[in-house]
Amino acid sequence: MHWTGIILAAGGSTRMGRPKALLEWSGQPLVRAHCTAIAAAGGAVIVVLGAEAERIHPVLPGGVDVRLNPAWSSTQMADSLRIGLEAVEGAALITPVDVPPAPFPIIAELIASPAPAVLSHRGVDGHPVWVDASRTREALLSSPLNHILSDVPRLDTEWTGCIRSWNTPSEWDAQSSD
Repeated sequence: MHWTGIILAAGGSTRMGRPKALLEWSGQPLVRAHCTAIAAAGGAVIVVLGAEAERIHPVLPGGVDVRLNPAWSSTQMADSLRIGLEAVEGAALITPVDVPPAPFPIIAELIASPAPAVLSHRGVDGHPVWVDASRTREALLSSPLNHILSDVPRLDTEWTGCIRSWNTPSEWDAQSSD
């Protein structure tokens, strides 16, 4: 099955104070860890960049399709998602860069399910999410992603990483003590 992973990494990381995509995760930049996880599970990889694109682009592995959101400072994450979805047909795994990269078994479970589907841990929705690209692209014109996915099946997981995100230095520092 052909599918694509979309990593949203266009934001300015203002609360973090440095590019979240470049935070070190398992000895590599976080964005590269996401790319590696998606590629290892068999997906094509698209990374949507904006702020700090010139610093982030060089750390991406070969074969990654880079899309730019030139208006990153005045748009929402949904706009970056639409940019990422533009060239995708079929299923897409969507993840923001500021969450842990999903382990192979989690990605495998998601891509084995019909799209759309949302990971959840103990009733809390998380990431990545699994969507039909063309339907989602169309629906984003009138609704935010959380509304689009409000009624889709949830895949319950014990992986707590699906509900974790890092927006501030203290959130990032706390993950190393888990």
